[in-house]
Amino acid sequence: PIPRLIDKDALRLFVEGNDDTTTRVYDCASDDLDQCLEPGTRTLGTFKGLAAKIVDDLQQNQVLERFARNNATPSDGTRLDWLTRSHVGGHLLRIVQKNGAQAGYDYLGNYSRLLAADAITSFVIQLLDVTEQGLSSMTMADSVNALENLRDTRHRVMGEYRDLLLSYGGYKDADRQALDLLETAPNSDPGKLPQGTTASHAG
Repeated sequence: PIPRLIDKDALRLFVEGNDDTTTRVYDCASDDLDQCLEPGTRTLGTFKGLAAKIVDDLQQNQVLERFARNNATPSDGTRLDWLTRSHVGGHLLRIVQKNGAQAGYDYLGNYSRLLAADAITSFVIQLLDVTEQGLSSMTMADSVNALENLRDTRHRVMGEYRDLLLSYGGYKDADRQALDLLETAPNSDPGKLPQGTTASHAG
């Protein structure tokens, strides 16, 4: 395999974005894989991270406001269903149900990086799973080495994910604040998830 240009903190870049103009990534001049055996490099550029994009998306589309009023639209279902599958997202929706949209945004502002870290890691692992399934069904001379490299990558990603969660304080504070908000909520009605969403989430 070619050497990694970003040896660590790749997940952090996705979560927090990049404002370092010196960070470099590989770049191919052509979409033809045969022409990309020796890729060049370019600067990554600056971009907004997933944590900020999640907050922007929910605010601009007023998803939490509609959810708090129990009149979320069918088009909100994808966002809400995705949130229920996240540890922080599950807390967020229960807070919105009991305390209103603004309380939800305040909570999200504190823990959006945890939510984004869960999301991007889940996505990367899904891609690795699909790639591994494809390699396992193929007969190539170097398929064994490719599978070993892929599994090493999975372990590295999960290690980076655990380090990232620790750097954000883990879930302890997020759990405690959610519990405090739910216990002091003026509305004891647990509310209902809109049609098309599920109540389960990954912890």
